[in-house]
Order: sequence, then structure tokens, then C-alpha cells
Amino acid sequence: MAPTQELVDDYIMLNGRGIKDAGSGYVESNPYVNRDPRLTATVVYDRYSWVNPNNTTKTIYIKPGSDPVQPGLDEYSPGSQSASATGYYWRKYFDPTALSSFISGNNLHLFRYAEVLLTYAEAKNSLGQMDAAIWAKTIGAIRSRAGFTDAGALSFPSGDLTNVIRRERRAELAMEGLRVDDIRRWKVAETTMNGFAHGAKFATDQNVDGGYIRTQQRKFNPQRDYLWAVPSSEIGLNKNLTQNPGY
Repeated sequence: MAPTQELVDDYIMLNGRGIKDAGSGYVESNPYVNRDPRLTATVVYDRYSWVNPNNTTKTIYIKPGSDPVQPGLDEYSPGSQSASATGYYWRKYFDPTALSSFISGNNLHLFRYAEVLLTYAEAKNSLGQMDAAIWAKTIGAIRSRAGFTDAGALSFPSGDLTNVIRRERRAELAMEGLRVDDIRRWKVAETTMNGFAHGAKFATDQNVDGGYIRTQQRKFNPQRDYLWAVPSSEIGLNKNLTQNPGY
């Protein structure tokens, strides 16, 4: 399991704009600067500055052929069993101090206050009741805690906030087991779960998908996959139950 390019792209800039928004300041050749601080807290990317338990740092070289010390053990290598399939690694949940004893003191996230705030913001927005006051104590508060200081990221924006709140939820709760259920209840899985998931821009053929690595090809059938199959054991207990379509 590795972070995808789609996840990385959803982390906004420090000025609050998405990387594809006008005026964002995003530079594809230097993609990880001036980004949401949660990107660095969640994902290890090329030339990531890794902090060791003794407070020394190590640069993580992932782009093929970039590590000054060869062979580059962290470099992306197609088909490698030891390297990331996407050119990204997870930072979130990793406790460097546990390496010597394999015992970590990290807490597992079962239910977080940030999730409460995100759910509240989503509900208020769906009811048409989102305003500056609610934004400030939900999305604004979450971003402030994450390290945002620019007014463009913290101030109440105009327009449809549905995708803004959904993107915030993805960034804040990455790797916490909620994404699959979110895209199903939003009924967007036929878009997000169809086609290739991608990795970093390390593909050999730069003419395919802009040079971003093609990894897993996903298929989602909206006529079937929004529902689970009814277990045959349950159907056996109640003859009035029928199987969901497509199973």
C-alpha cells in the first residue's frame, strides 16, 4: 500500500488554493513546496528531509538515478518488491523511535475531534447553513492547527464548498480508513474508482498520462458496487431475503 498521486494532488497550497486553481503558485517541476503542511506529515516524497530519532536528517531520494549513493535503496524501480509502486511512501503513523525495540507509543486514531468538525461542516453545508462562523470553528480551526497562517487558507471562501470540504476531509483523515466509505456515500466512486491510480512523474514513457506512473487499474460498477453482497448464510436464515443486483 502506497500513497497515490491523486492523494498528493489533493493537498492544497499554503494560500488555500488547489494546485490547479488560478493563482495557486504551484510549479509541477517543484511540486512539494508551499503545500499544505499535512502533505509532509503524511507522505514521503522525492527529496524528503527525514528526521532520525537522534535529530539528524537524511534526504530520501526516490527519483530513479538521483541518489548520490548507488544503488539507491529508496528509488522508484518498476516491479520492485522493496520499493514503493507509486514513488511515494507513508510517513503518517510511522514512529522512528520504535525501530530498535519494535514497540511504538503512537496512539491509534479511532475517532478524532477533527472528524467531528469535518462531519459537522459537511452537514451544515449540505443544509445550506455554512457561514463564516461555522467555517472558522471547523475547517478554519483544522487548518490553523495544521499550520496554515495565510488568510487565503483560513478565511471563509465564496462559492460551492462541497468539494472544498470533501478535499479537506481527505487531506486530514488520510490513511485512517474512511476514504472508501466517503466516496461511496457521496456517490462519486464511479469517477474516483474507475481508471488508473497514478504515482509520481517517474514513468519511462512521458507521453502516457503526462509521465505519471500508472499503477493499479480500478473498475467500479455503479449498478452493483454501491451495495455489498448479502451473505448466503443470511439468505439461508431468511427465505424472504434476496440478493443485491449483480451478485
